[in-house]
Amino acid sequence: MGGWPAVSAASGATSSPVLRLSPVSAVPERLAVGRGTALFLDGLCSHADGPVSDLRVMVDGIEHPVMATGMPPPGAYEGTDYWWAVVPIAAVERPQLARLRLRARTTGGEEAFGELGVVELAPTLEIADAAPGPRARTKTGDEPERPLIAVCMATYEPPIDLFRRQVDSIRAQTYDNWVCVISDDDTSPDRLAEMRAVIGDDDRFSISPGERRLGFYGNFERALALAPAEASYVALCDQDDRWYPDKLETLEVDLRNGAKLAYSDMRIVDTGGRVAFDTYWSYRRNNHTNFGSLLLANTITGAASLFTREVLEHALPFPPRYGAAYHDHWIALVAMALGKVAYVDRPLYDYVQHGGAVLGHARANGLGWRVPPPPGGRAGTRGIRAWVERMAPLRIPRGMRDFYFLHYCGTVITASVVDMRCGELMTAAKRRTVRRFLDPERAMAWLILRAPRRLTGKTETLRREQALLGGLAWRRYAELRKHGQAFGRRRAERGRASAAPAPAIASVPSLTSSASATNGGPPGTDSAPWLVPILVDYFTRDGSTLLMRLLASSPQVAVEDQYPYERKYFGYLWRWSRMLERGVWPEEGWSPSALASISQERHQSLLGPPPWHPRLLMESSVGEESMSSRCFELAWSEFSRRAASATANGSGGATGVRYYAEKHLDTWLLDRGELPPFELLVLLRDPRDTYVSINAFNRMRGSDGFGRNRARSDREHLDHLIARQRERLRWVAQLLQGDERSVVRYDELVLDTEAVARGIERRLGIELDVEATLGDAHMRKAHVSASSPESSVGRWRRELDAETAEQFRRELGDELEAVGFEV
Repeated sequence: MGGWPAVSAASGATSSPVLRLSPVSAVPERLAVGRGTALFLDGLCSHADGPVSDLRVMVDGIEHPVMATGMPPPGAYEGTDYWWAVVPIAAVERPQLARLRLRARTTGGEEAFGELGVVELAPTLEIADAAPGPRARTKTGDEPERPLIAVCMATYEPPIDLFRRQVDSIRAQTYDNWVCVISDDDTSPDRLAEMRAVIGDDDRFSISPGERRLGFYGNFERALALAPAEASYVALCDQDDRWYPDKLETLEVDLRNGAKLAYSDMRIVDTGGRVAFDTYWSYRRNNHTNFGSLLLANTITGAASLFTREVLEHALPFPPRYGAAYHDHWIALVAMALGKVAYVDRPLYDYVQHGGAVLGHARANGLGWRVPPPPGGRAGTRGIRAWVERMAPLRIPRGMRDFYFLHYCGTVITASVVDMRCGELMTAAKRRTVRRFLDPERAMAWLILRAPRRLTGKTETLRREQALLGGLAWRRYAELRKHGQAFGRRRAERGRASAAPAPAIASVPSLTSSASATNGGPPGTDSAPWLVPILVDYFTRDGSTLLMRLLASSPQVAVEDQYPYERKYFGYLWRWSRMLERGVWPEEGWSPSALASISQERHQSLLGPPPWHPRLLMESSVGEESMSSRCFELAWSEFSRRAASATANGSGGATGVRYYAEKHLDTWLLDRGELPPFELLVLLRDPRDTYVSINAFNRMRGSDGFGRNRARSDREHLDHLIARQRERLRWVAQLLQGDERSVVRYDELVLDTEAVARGIERRLGIELDVEATLGDAHMRKAHVSASSPESSVGRWRRELDAETAEQFRRELGDELEAVGFEV
């Protein structure tokens, strides 16, 4: 393949066709970069002119090669359009937007471009909601002032007795120049009040509640960002351990002697203080000198550590969390990259092991990758046979794939960021270790040489070398399999091209024909009814039932007239037909054995596509439509005939049924080019009114489950709603610039239904009965949660509390303004 011609991102956007893209992992809206960071990106990418042979990610015009392309997507055995990459993001001096794009070349030499999104880059981690900082005790006497230590504690619903014990153990430190910042991760108000009572008026402590749930990784990052600038050293702290009085004093000595980080052993105790292990290193060897081993597996526990401000400045902000990344592993890598790590070979605190611990002693001392033994120690051929069945051939490549993505790609991210931030400060040997790992060929050779170390008692990596080798072996296997499948397809196509033509079958409208919205059927199919779908895109509580009732009043529109109009035949038949081509199916309970007999339908539902590969008898000839497309055409044609007949009979024998209407969620995620032609009506209601209406509707029904998407709290529901509305409003804003007729505003639908109906009639060429729609007393009684439909417009101004209204303004203000709502 030849080199890439130099073109700008802007010129590419206007001169090349757009790729068909579908993200797998979400692109973050905002990213704190620090001295540089790295981002894992992946998705599906295809092009109509042929397979994509070369793919690059562009960050503001700078190209980065992907790690792989043309692979099966996650969880699938088949497919050729999955790609992934670890993309470096350079440091920025001020907040700015970065444009992420894909640049591809097909096997036929065509170039194409596609948009991945825009990321707001920030130079540092910003904490907008931090509480006032703590204050160290005033120095008395003639002793010299010792460096200030910032103790950074992360909390979430701590058991109050254990939290009290931890706080008391910090107060009892013999090293007296310290402050403690506590970053709380959305603890309940009652428990937070108990925590404040434990702190009392001790101004060396400061509790800073976060405005949203971050998880342990993000909460420890926030806790470190709260460390006061004057602190020379930083200590991490769990919410439920117990420090020995000399913990800080002992570790600080090693930092004064030049170490970048010092850590200690610990005792493992239960919540009652009973000792389970006298040391953390019950089964596994410790490591604080071998940088390569630390890159592969962590041995340095955050709560056991004290480190310098230099380490903190290079560690923050954390790399975006990927897989099973842990904060203490990242900090340890940065510390050892910058210099020496010291170890105190005695316990300096009690580590409480309980069910709520994020990472326990047992897991930290566990073995690495291994095939599990037969369960329960069963002997004999029956036990062995069951074990072999569990370790079926497909399971091993899937497990190796997990090793590749979770372990190898995760380590590539941390190695990339360490290199960007600390490369010039590392020794030559450490720099070689990092850059060797970033090259998969050199990494495989290095891991092979390291693998026998465990035979000499060097167990600190938990046999991670074997896991990573398995992952890299899967990567090679997947590449070889991709080329083998491509060769097989080319060979099969040559064979089919030379074979006799297949016998003709009855003609059915083709999806490749352009359907006409005026006559309801594809060209040349006057005798075959083909109802054009009308998709009513909605969010929830935004007038979708009213609009569906209005469409149902037309004799030209087929609607299953059952309140609240949630039966979705088009979506079902489309997904049903696509099952024939899907490569993913549920692993458990769905295998060829589930199709041994047709009689199994009494107790075994169809759970997915045909559970075998390849499907030779279903493959398409050259130029022939897929079996999925043909099945949909046949099914939709027959559905159209039946739906048109039922609608005509219900309308007194009226003819001219041309459309079928149903509600549809998340239409902005669809690739419209893959679907048959359809009409789109998009409802737009102020998200603040939607939020108030959801809560009011739940109160009216005496429940709290409607429209909350299984959110566990009001806070989580609000966060989910804002995040989803942000995506939807950006899509609607684009529609308003090009296809404004598709957008139906809720306030106009409610306050001037007649005008909205006339607009839809002109667009679709149908007749609507506004009087019958507004006279539907049952719908009004069952569905309206405000005192009247008119009062539902702008109700957030009366019913939304100030704090929630401010959150909408802060997090959704730009999107609200873009679609014409008051901010």
